[in-house]
Amino acid sequence: MTNPFHQYKRVIGFDIETWDGKNKGSLDPFTGKIALVQVAFDDGDIKIFRFNERTKPYIKELLEDPSILKVGHNLKFDLKFLYVNDIYPNELFDTMIASEILYAGISNPDDISQYIEAQKKYLDVPVEELFQIEAKKVTKATRFSHSLIAVLKRELNVNISKDVQNSNWGVENLTPQQIEYAKNDVKYLIKLAKHFWKKIVLDKLEKVFYLESEFVRVLALLELIGVKIDAKGWKEYLTSVEKETLELEKELKKEIYEKFVRSKENKSIISLFEDTAEYEKINLNSPLQMAKIFGLKNVSKLTLQKQDDPTIQKYIEYKKKMKLVTTYTEEYLNKLDDKHRLRSDYSQTRTATGRISSSSPNLQNVPSWFKRYIVAEEGYIPVFADYSQVELRILAYLSGDEEFIKSCEAKDMHSENARKIFKIPEDQPVPKDLRKKAKTVSFAIPYGSSALGLVERGMFETVEEAEMVMREFFNNFPKVREFLQKSADLASKFGFTRDAIGRIRRYETVNFDFYLERFSSVEQKLKQFYLDLKNDIAVYETYDEFIKNYENLKGKFTRTDFKIAKEFLEAKSKISKIRREGQNHPIQATSASITKTAMLDLYHYFLATGYGYMTLTVHDSIFFEVKKDNIFPALKEIKSIMEEAGKKVVPNINTPVDIEVGRKVLRNCVICGQETELNEYIIDWEKEKLYHVDEIGAVCEECQKLSSA
Repeated sequence: MTNPFHQYKRVIGFDIETWDGKNKGSLDPFTGKIALVQVAFDDGDIKIFRFNERTKPYIKELLEDPSILKVGHNLKFDLKFLYVNDIYPNELFDTMIASEILYAGISNPDDISQYIEAQKKYLDVPVEELFQIEAKKVTKATRFSHSLIAVLKRELNVNISKDVQNSNWGVENLTPQQIEYAKNDVKYLIKLAKHFWKKIVLDKLEKVFYLESEFVRVLALLELIGVKIDAKGWKEYLTSVEKETLELEKELKKEIYEKFVRSKENKSIISLFEDTAEYEKINLNSPLQMAKIFGLKNVSKLTLQKQDDPTIQKYIEYKKKMKLVTTYTEEYLNKLDDKHRLRSDYSQTRTATGRISSSSPNLQNVPSWFKRYIVAEEGYIPVFADYSQVELRILAYLSGDEEFIKSCEAKDMHSENARKIFKIPEDQPVPKDLRKKAKTVSFAIPYGSSALGLVERGMFETVEEAEMVMREFFNNFPKVREFLQKSADLASKFGFTRDAIGRIRRYETVNFDFYLERFSSVEQKLKQFYLDLKNDIAVYETYDEFIKNYENLKGKFTRTDFKIAKEFLEAKSKISKIRREGQNHPIQATSASITKTAMLDLYHYFLATGYGYMTLTVHDSIFFEVKKDNIFPALKEIKSIMEEAGKKVVPNINTPVDIEVGRKVLRNCVICGQETELNEYIIDWEKEKLYHVDEIGAVCEECQKLSSA
């Protein structure tokens, strides 16, 4: 990417102020209005325009001029309001995105972030004075801030105020404070952009910044469009689940009372029910009460999964259903507009890996049944495109491991891996259980999972078995081990890693050798005491647990001894976390770069053809609404563009895409009779034809495999 400040004829900084039509600013582009457009020109002049029919043509011409670079902060917000008003800015430089990619991975709030949080609490304190007080003593920020006020202070040591941000911008006569605020929002943007560009070049992030600068337009449009939901079907489904949950709750309370309360005659438990000991008093949604009844430390997912008791397993099922009902009723259905479209607030660079995140509501963790209720506008069909095993393919190609690449290119990657790991002859089928174990390890290793972790999550019976499978995985794919080791070393020793296009993630630096050296002076003394204590009364299960609970052992050793040990364990935990994140970042960030590249190309394709539009993205998947009349040209192009995007990011990689057409429906398999979930339409790629599932009959996945074999 060439220097943007030499590439364009002019550079401007711009911002908008919005109005809710009453007396405040607005966050909603559909109900709110643009009140002002502020423009800072590169000659130092600043203009504030009332947005109306008289000024709109000039503003549209200015912001759509491809010879002008437009600088803004959090441009996604401005673009949504401008798009609604038929203005489509191009050639963008977003200083918030620049800040987020330069500081990716830094999550702990700095002093400036603390000051910004303090300003929210003390709006009457002048900003100049606010930066002089010890703000972190009166308030606490939770994250590293990329707001304009924070960025200007951090990068240029410039103080601006946001105290009239949400004021009435629709008034006829703006106050002096409003005018100053409006000017300050654009006054320093060009200088800030030039400052950031130098940093971007220094850190070799030009490719990343170019992609993200273009992608902001895609995300703004995606937020405006949203995804269409069958609200009636959704409500009916959740109502049926709620009914099941209430029935299960009653049944479970009786079972728990008989099995864990009355049968044990445990007075401490019975006292929980105010001496009545009636099953109705059991509160299944009280973690403290349930932990006490079950005799467990807690009722976390990990703790419960380790229990074989059928009643506890039933309790797990209850918790799943309850979460489904409470989460997906109000939080989601209440956000539907009058056309039943659901919109989320996306962030493209807030995560350390560059993976897209969303909130209000979060659409990145929706359950599998969500697709049953995704529909399309009249004349359109919902389409779902998903990269197949993309992170494992990225790992194979980034590591350059020829054998792992071969596995990725095989018809069934996990069967191929199982064959190698368990040394299964070519003329013998791969047992399902061994394929599952190979698949589990393949997905777990890039995330730094341990053998113990796999056992605790119920994926293996013993640590020895998990260790054996992991060892054989690395024996078969040695370059994968080397790549992951190198990535982890970069993170822990040098404090950064990069993805395939240069995206950086930064890590906290921990002087582990210092803590290790200090710990060695007290380790033997502590270990011996731990062993004596464990042999006598078996208090602590592990040495780490013993150290962490040093407060209970005062008088046995000095506080300094235990402080040294505790600090060592904390440093050890931090280093382990950094190494896990370090080996995963190049893979996950590259996956994000591939998805964004594909979405950018698809954005231009749909703008050019008018065949449809994107409605949602969930990690490696992209959802669309496509015109029925243009379905096959669009399907072929979606597949082609997405697969080509992989090669743009990682040369020579194959990133196959699975495409589904139509919402998910439940039908009985015409062969085995079992209920199965599948898409409304079956694709015949050769004949370029879609068949409705009711035309040809539903066939479950298992029967499809048997028939193809």
